[in-house]
Amino acid sequence: MDRNGRRTIVLTGASGVVGKALLPELTDHEVICLVNRGNVDGHEIVRTDVTRPGLGLDGEAYADLARRADCVIHSAAVTDWAEPRDRIRTTNVEGTRNVLELARAAEAPLYYMSTSFIRAIAPDAPLELPDGHIIVNYVTSKRDAEQLIAESGVPHTIFRPTNLIGDSRTGEIARNQIIQLVAEFVCRGKVPLYPTRRETLVDVIPQDVFAKAVAGVIRDADVGSEYWLAYGENAMSVPRAVELCVEFMDGIGRPIDPPRIVEPAEVEAIQAELEQLPPMGRAFFARLLEFSDGMTACGIFPSDMREMIDRYDLPQPPPEEAYLRGLGFWARSKGLWRDAMAGAA
Repeated sequence: MDRNGRRTIVLTGASGVVGKALLPELTDHEVICLVNRGNVDGHEIVRTDVTRPGLGLDGEAYADLARRADCVIHSAAVTDWAEPRDRIRTTNVEGTRNVLELARAAEAPLYYMSTSFIRAIAPDAPLELPDGHIIVNYVTSKRDAEQLIAESGVPHTIFRPTNLIGDSRTGEIARNQIIQLVAEFVCRGKVPLYPTRRETLVDVIPQDVFAKAVAGVIRDADVGSEYWLAYGENAMSVPRAVELCVEFMDGIGRPIDPPRIVEPAEVEAIQAELEQLPPMGRAFFARLLEFSDGMTACGIFPSDMREMIDRYDLPQPPPEEAYLRGLGFWARSKGLWRDAMAGAA
């Protein structure tokens, strides 16, 4: 750290969802971006592979990185819940172990991006989820990574965000974000049946708002607070999210048939209808059912976002507004809607 408080930050996953959102908030520091593929404009890039010991660097490059690092932000992860279990764990668990070794060698604090679902999916959760469930594979990888960090002796702070939605100003969102995937299928009119518990709530936080909160904690050099629960606390129901998709498509002149909401208890009674869906439709229905079950298990629980909102004067767009901006970004990116922002706010 120099005499002006400017630090050298090593950021993993710099080309990912959280990493890209963080970079504009870290301009008062020097940032070394560790990326496996892709590019990050305006910053120093080091090509690495977090799944390999030493991050895949030769000894000299690794030692130089450790010498320069004042702190490490670890956001590299497989975030697609549908990825195979082994790939998720190789990146999310073994990758964390390797990044921890860098932080230890640098004698630098670690800031880790985890998930809010760890707190909810527990032995006493209201819904028991089977092994192999798509949410469980992801959550247990984050839980085990957190355990490695807790036992490492490295000074650390863990962030547990909920579902990240697009940038609050532009709606831009990563293609592999689960909410984006679900919304896209609904908006394409490819989901005639939508399985969900009507009481299931989904919470979304714009990725830029979360990034501002993380950057504020890092700027304060706040290490050792165990974790920050970044849950928005203002949730909407899953049926309402589906309804917004239908209303949005109607508003841009591309109406779709509203999907019929199917409670999980009704699934057995509609097997004949499910058999008539194309293979992709049946597979997507099954994944939606798992997603609904997982969100019901998680529920809504206390958050530290209020403290971060007050501390850093963060913007607070309503969930429906943030969701609609995401739909607007998707529609424009597909050439379905040319009007820059009208109707998205």
